[in-house]
Amino acid sequence: MNTNLLLLILFIFSDCTGIWNLWGENVYRRILHHLQSNYDYNKKPLVHVFKNGLTLSDVKYLNNIIYTKVGGITSKSPLLSRLFGGHYSQKNTLYYNDFNSSTQNRLDYIGNKNLHLYEKISKFPLSLGNSSFRGSILMYAGKNSGFSYHYDTEEKNCFRTVYLINKTGNIPPFSYYNEQNELVRIHMNIGDGIFFRGTTTYHGIEKLNNDNSLRYVSGWQYCGDDIIKEKSICSELRGASVSEIFYTFFPLIVFTNIAIQTLNNICYIQYGKHLYIDTFIISLVNTYVYPFFITYIGSGRTSTISQLITFYFVCLLVNISNYRDGMLLFNYILLTEMLFT
Repeated sequence: MNTNLLLLILFIFSDCTGIWNLWGENVYRRILHHLQSNYDYNKKPLVHVFKNGLTLSDVKYLNNIIYTKVGGITSKSPLLSRLFGGHYSQKNTLYYNDFNSSTQNRLDYIGNKNLHLYEKISKFPLSLGNSSFRGSILMYAGKNSGFSYHYDTEEKNCFRTVYLINKTGNIPPFSYYNEQNELVRIHMNIGDGIFFRGTTTYHGIEKLNNDNSLRYVSGWQYCGDDIIKEKSICSELRGASVSEIFYTFFPLIVFTNIAIQTLNNICYIQYGKHLYIDTFIISLVNTYVYPFFITYIGSGRTSTISQLITFYFVCLLVNISNYRDGMLLFNYILLTEMLFT
């Protein structure tokens, strides 16, 4: 067959059967969705500020349990951090499971102090979550340390708190976009905190300007009843090493290469002359046209040009000997995202 129809059939087959799935979703769609961390007009932010929400003794205790943790992807480079979570710092985050049982018990005690206030704001009965964010310390240290704007990847009935426990130099505020897509910056003093719904609040921390600045926050996760675990690249690879990330994706990449190479060897696949133009047009439509129809059709997710360029290079991995196979996959995923999913 001298058309690219066979490859399209293979892509559709992989979607329908789940043979290329990672945690229940086509791995290439999952990567695209991970990259598409853009503002969503359909989500309503929830943010509440607490002045002096932590006592001085609690702040002192939290600073004393901080230690240096080796490994982790977020301290390697800003580029890798953007791909796998959006947070970059020269110091790795300390998650709940990084602490011993006595420290975990103290974290629970501190996290439960204002629980009744959180329930009043959220209008949900809440308890501390069961993820690695149940209690954590997030450290922004060094130049370019920050957290790009994003929605949290967790269950829909979960909420977060972040309390400032240490700062040096001119540190950036907690920032989020309100319902009018206007940027709101909240400056915090030591002990101040924010209770918010991360899945519906587009938020982030702008970059530190110099190596001497630091911004340490302690955070807790609170969830309602009947939690249904939702897996994502962020939730499953948070704090993962480079080797762990490699072994997560490598088998699927090899599998897709084998499948496409086999199909190419059996059938001579000749691509249309306008594949480059098609890819360019589809990309522009996805970024500049689809947002006008986002509430009516498709996945409802938008893309920026930089996000699409990153995803394009990911798609090229499906056949390292023929980049046009990757271009076709790129076009297939974007079109189906805009029309069907």
